[in-house]
Amino acid sequence: MREFPRYHKYTIGSELREKTRRVTVLIARANVKKERRELLLDIREKLEELKIMIRICKELKVFKSFKSYEFAVRQVVEIAKQNEGWIKAGK
Repeated sequence: MREFPRYHKYTIGSELREKTRRVTVLIARANVKKERRELLLDIREKLEELKIMIRICKELKVFKSFKSYEFAVRQVVEIAKQNEGWIKAGK
């Protein structure tokens, strides 16, 4: 977020931070629940929203470099893959 232009820092940057917080909280909740399916499906939805937001950031040239964008996308994709594995495993 430090490399975000000032114009985007408080709008898109804030929304991006909030979406990542929501995903983190949902993952923490899923880790302590026996019945996780609903939470995992909610995590899936929030991760898709996060991917869309990251794409919007790329289109607006909010990321300082393609490498920054690529790093963000890879992190979200990895979490999404892990979440899909948990859903398929019935956890």
